[in-house]
Amino acid sequence: MILYDPTVDNRTYSNDKFKALEGFLSLEDARGSLAEFLYNNLGLTVEYFFNIKLYPFQEIILRSWFDHNFCMNVWGRGVSKSWLCAVFCCLYPIFFPRTRIVLASNAFRSTRRLIQQIERFINAKGADLLRECYIEKSGRLEFVRRADEMTLDINEGQIIAIPLNEKIRGTRADILIVDEFLMVPEDIYKSV
Repeated sequence: MILYDPTVDNRTYSNDKFKALEGFLSLEDARGSLAEFLYNNLGLTVEYFFNIKLYPFQEIILRSWFDHNFCMNVWGRGVSKSWLCAVFCCLYPIFFPRTRIVLASNAFRSTRRLIQQIERFINAKGADLLRECYIEKSGRLEFVRRADEMTLDINEGQIIAIPLNEKIRGTRADILIVDEFLMVPEDIYKSV
């Protein structure tokens, strides 16, 4: 069930709409309002779900990834590129069900590290709300680990980590995240 579709209305980043709410809300209205509030306040959402406080620049970049297609970020070493990407990969399927996110890199160990960071976020102390979103009916995290692929199921979608090789040509994604884009051969990203 989709609680909130941000593409339906012209949302603003103002919380005036929520301040104006009065009286009793039905369960469905309360869920939708909460989802919309959390989507419009990503810094607060990360704080509640991950038990982590983002720096203002991280919140701005995270918001830009949610709002724009074809983002290319060039950052220096140690600026938390992969870490923030893992935060994005954890949050996006919560707000957009049935999303397939593919993480690809020239070296599989880079994408595997992203999936491992996602797993650390989910299992971290104080990340109870995030964990509730990822725990399946079996009561545990549903990871599939193979030599050349790692998959995590979430909200009727998947987060898939794969190396950039011939296997990616048959892979379909709603979101493609390429780590170390400069190292990727041109024919690979043109064909995908």
